[in-house]
Amino acid sequence: MKLWKFKSLSDKGLLHVLQMLATNQVFLPNCELVNDPKEGQWNDCEPPPVNMTADISRQILSRRVQLKGIVKKARFASFSKCESVLNPLMWGHYSGGGNGVAICYESAELVLD
Repeated sequence: MKLWKFKSLSDKGLLHVLQMLATNQVFLPNCELVNDPKEGQWNDCEPPPVNMTADISRQILSRRVQLKGIVKKARFASFSKCESVLNPLMWGHYSGGGNGVAICYESAELVLD
């Protein structure tokens, strides 16, 4: 199986690429460093549901704070599972508009979870 990691060289991208190559590992950014930091954001209900009580509202807010903490600590990876590196969408979005690099990870033992 081939997995492609597309990475921009802007900002700290060059450092991340060098670390990946030197350590034979994949850089996993936290949610603040991904390309789409606002993707999957939580928007409050406007207006709140009719049956919303103060207790339910507090429970939802508490859970929201817990989940936000979990996501902030999480690490994310984005790969392309295509046979060819010639993927304009991946080059445009993940490698800085075509100014980055693509690293291929190939192994029969790779497992996607």
